[in-house]
Amino acid sequence: RGVGWGFRKLQKAVVSTQSTGSEGQPEFSLNNNLLEISKTFSASSALEVVRRLEESGSKFAQDTLKTFSVMSPTGLCLAHRTQTLSRSLDFTGCLRMEANIAVKTFGLGEFAEGVRALLVDKDNDPKWNPPS
Repeated sequence: RGVGWGFRKLQKAVVSTQSTGSEGQPEFSLNNNLLEISKTFSASSALEVVRRLEESGSKFAQDTLKTFSVMSPTGLCLAHRTQTLSRSLDFTGCLRMEANIAVKTFGLGEFAEGVRALLVDKDNDPKWNPPS
C-alpha cells in the first residue's frame, strides 16, 4: 500500500473548493499538508509518527507536536493502533472495536484525568499515567 495509497485515499476524502468551484466555501485548512500528513501518519507506531514530526520541522509538524504534547500518551497510542486495525475491518467491526476499546480503557483513568484538568480544576495540567 505505501504512502501513495494513503495519499490517494486522503485526496478522495477531501472536497477541494478549487476543483468544485464552490464559491464562498473556505478551502480545506490542511490542503497544503496532505502529502506530509500521508507520509507522517503512515508510520507503524505512534512513536514513529512523533519521530517523523520531530524530523520534519515544518509548521504543520510543530503545531501537531504542540497539540500532541497535551494529550494522553496512552490515548495517542490507542488512537494510532485503532486506525491501523480499522483498515481491515468493515463498519460493524470498527464499531465493535471502538466499543471494546472504550469499555476497557475507561478504567485506566485517562479520560477522567483529562476531564479533571480541562473542565473541573481548569488547570490544563493533566497527570497522565504513564507521563510519556
